Amino acid sequence: RLGACDLRRRRRPTSVKTACARAAHRSETMATQARGLHNFISDIRNASSKEAESKRVEKELANIRLKFNSPEKLNSYHRKKYVWKLVYIFVLGYEVDFGHTEAISLMSSSKFSEKNVGYVAIALMIHPGDGGESPAYALPACLPA
Repeated sequence: RLGACDLRRRRRPTSVKTACARAAHRSETMATQARGLHNFISDIRNASSKEAESKRVEKELANIRLKFNSPEKLNSYHRKKYVWKLVYIFVLGYEVDFGHTEAISLMSSSKFSEKNVGYVAIALMIHPGDGGESPAYALPACLPA
């Protein structure tokens, strides 16, 4: 007969080596998932001048606008990546006049990671009262007043 102590020993799921290997794989996977965003941020930070930074931002805005307006449906990963890029560009002080609908569609998703991106983007990029007396002036056309 096996005692309680023996049963506990048998239930240990993995060794420390296996757990470390799994954690390393998860961190590598997470790093590759945001490679496009990471590369963009690196390009901006390594820009030699303000003009080079501005040129890189304008190039990325054009690319994002093209992707959002393309007839192909973007998958979840690409929508999140492009919205994060727009948030980063906005935080840098550049004007972002599109992408609000993509952020709102992420907000209405059932996945937490998509909701998170959508809510952060809208919270940062839309400020009631910025455009006039009424908060409705600050909202993009896709939102009801």
